Amino acid sequence: MKKRTLAIAAFAAIIFAGCLKNDGSVSTPRAGILVDLLSPDANNTTISLNGNTIGSNVSYGSIPNFYNQLTAGPSNIRVTDVVLTTLFDKNFTTDPGKFYSVFLVDSASNMNSIIVTDSVDYPGTTDSVKVRFYNFAPYSQGLSVGIKDSGKIWMSRSFESQTSANAYNTFLPMKAGTYTFQIFSPYSATSVKDTAITFDGKHIFTLFIKGFAADTTGSTALGLGVVKHG
Repeated sequence: MKKRTLAIAAFAAIIFAGCLKNDGSVSTPRAGILVDLLSPDANNTTISLNGNTIGSNVSYGSIPNFYNQLTAGPSNIRVTDVVLTTLFDKNFTTDPGKFYSVFLVDSASNMNSIIVTDSVDYPGTTDSVKVRFYNFAPYSQGLSVGIKDSGKIWMSRSFESQTSANAYNTFLPMKAGTYTFQIFSPYSATSVKDTAITFDGKHIFTLFIKGFAADTTGSTALGLGVVKHG
């Protein structure tokens, strides 16, 4: 994850400390894009951002190490399969100086995106982190997530839409360390999945439900994943 941290620091320096060139002219406003392929049955895809390939042979669960820089304004993301059939093609808009996560979700045959702004307000102490939570398990209903022996934190969350993701785009302050997170089905006090996840201090994370809700084994099984934003 060191690459991501360095990329963010360098990019932030460009945006916030160097909008003027040496000759006094204004440099091109930039934005940062982090793309995560979370479509459970997507394999060997090519991902392009504004016509430039940012990933080849990318399969489900691939987590990038850095934000891609691009000129702020109208943008496009496109995903193709191994024979270059388009799986997803979407236009979106970015603002200068902002960072975004593009989560590619749902099945490969019905791929969609959730695009949210990311926080770059990092915790100031090594024992602190910031965490937000999303449910990216296609069409799952009312799943809750909590910490073992400490109760539920995120209650009754169904498969995210863009609207719900915007509403839930809030980072919860937590202590750094290792947690055993549990997923609960509706009306059940028994965990369907336990996952140990370590949050190292002074960083920002997205915790998410992954896989297909009906799958209990294999690479597409219901579980928890995490993205480290720097």
